[in-house]
Amino acid sequence: MAKVNIYDKVTQHIIDALENGAGEWSRPWHCAGGNMRPSNVKSGNTYNGINVVSLWVASERNGYASGIWGTYKQWRERGAQVRKGERASPIVFYRKLAVEKEMDNVKTGETENVTVNIPMLRASNVFAAEQVDGYELPEIERPAPRDINENSAANTFVINAGADIRHGGDRAFYDSWPRDYIQMPERQAFTDCDNYYSTLLHEITHWSGATRRLDRKFGDRFGDKTYAFEELIAELGAAFLCADIGISDTPREDHAQYIQSWLAVLRKDNRAIFKAAAQAEKAAQFLNGLNVPSEVAA
Repeated sequence: MAKVNIYDKVTQHIIDALENGAGEWSRPWHCAGGNMRPSNVKSGNTYNGINVVSLWVASERNGYASGIWGTYKQWRERGAQVRKGERASPIVFYRKLAVEKEMDNVKTGETENVTVNIPMLRASNVFAAEQVDGYELPEIERPAPRDINENSAANTFVINAGADIRHGGDRAFYDSWPRDYIQMPERQAFTDCDNYYSTLLHEITHWSGATRRLDRKFGDRFGDKTYAFEELIAELGAAFLCADIGISDTPREDHAQYIQSWLAVLRKDNRAIFKAAAQAEKAAQFLNGLNVPSEVAA
């Protein structure tokens, strides 16, 4: 039996979801039951990067709302049992592999054997809490709907980011460096508060990639590979930020026009979704870092 390529497996998982969701004018990483980062049942830690995307896709496809995942062994350790016939969802992790290498010692001029730890990508399979028996789901508190003009956590997040945000017109976009500003329609043009902020967070993720920030490359026109890749980063980055802040990442109608360009990128490069998720995670960490309060001097 041929060895399953980890990149192929996860990428195909995303491609299948994009193809199934394309006709509904939506993205496959809108988790049923609310937007949150998935977490591990054993450690309680949230997943990051590509694993967030993979598990959101599985949740959307199967209607899992808990956001709690674990391996077969981890569920057994909790006294729960994965039901017979349940299908696992893929995640990946890096494990360090110790390798002996010959390296020149610049001080002595001699060749020495040195142990080097090389990160190796490994795959694992997890199951959602909805797929097991013997585990009681915790109650999830859902925030009450907010008014569009409420001074929310999202508003504070946006202010602390420090982006130049201008309102007017009927389009949302980031005008790249050196102009370096975000254009948004007036708030009243959006159906609700979350719709406004999820759109703005998409543009702020673009803003994070400017030369003097994270220095990502932007495409020149719709349809080229770099443009599609940057849009995928912004989509995932906005979704991650919405989950971190606690607002719903609602799809906009114009998202559907990007699906075919994303598919073209993913089909050509089986590592593209891994790279995009890693860049989106980096953007989310950068922007979250701008919102860390400074220590008050004693």
